[in-house]
Parts: sequence; structure tokens; C-alpha cells
Amino acid sequence: MEWHLHRGWAPLVFKDEQRRAERKQHDPILPAEPSASAQAKKSSHQTPDGLPVQSFATLLAELPSRAKGTYQLKAAEASLTCQQVPTPTPLQARALELIRAFPVTGN
Repeated sequence: MEWHLHRGWAPLVFKDEQRRAERKQHDPILPAEPSASAQAKKSSHQTPDGLPVQSFATLLAELPSRAKGTYQLKAAEASLTCQQVPTPTPLQARALELIRAFPVTGN
């Protein structure tokens, strides 16, 4: 599961997204060079979408704040229950979008 999350969230974390494609063309003897997109993320600390680049741990820590809350008001004769799901932050929305788009196959 964690492997899928690392691959799916590559655009949001300090990871070289193009390295996998470049491995087929890269000489295995020469040292790996970071791609231009990885260097841009590292120097600006922003994704191409303008979101702050995260580590995997900080991205995981950002997501739990989007928990559904249930509130219940009790009166003498009736009770009212409502649920609230907060609007995701731009970072949370992008992380969820990337995970939904990532193909996962199982047995």
C-alpha cells in the first residue's frame, strides 16, 4: 500500500517523477542526475501547481484533518444529528485526486 502511495503522490513530494522513465535510457554505470522537474521542486519548494512540496510524512500528517464530524443535539422531545465533512485544502484535494487516478490492481 505504501509503495502505491509513494508512486501516486510523486508530484507532491520530493521525488523525481521522471527517473522511472529515464532508467530505460540511462547508462547504469554513470551516476544518476536529477531531472529538471526534480531540481525545480527542490529549489522552489513548490509543485508545478503552486502547492508546497511535502515529504511523505508531512503529506500523511496533512490528510487526517479532513475527518467527518458528527454532532448530536438532544432536546427533551427530539434530537438532531448532523454530519460535517470539511472542505479539503488544495493540498488535500490534489492528493486525493492523484490517488483516485492511480491505477491499482489486486487479486
